[in-house]
Amino acid sequence: MTRYLEPTQARDGAPSNYELQLAHAVERLFAAGSDSPKSLAEGLNDADVPGPGGAPWTAESFRNEMARLGE
Repeated sequence: MTRYLEPTQARDGAPSNYELQLAHAVERLFAAGSDSPKSLAEGLNDADVPGPGGAPWTAESFRNEMARLGE
């Protein structure tokens, strides 16, 4: 049996531009060694990826946004 993962298999629609930008940035940060909400938030701010509502990222806003997007 062949197993595969469709990254958006549980979604109702295609990811938004915001979601794609955020996903690509987080993937780059993971690849660079970021492994905590604090380091990911700092990396997103350094990469000029806007946080929710345009505010700078914090560890808390990163956790909250990941939870919201995972619903």
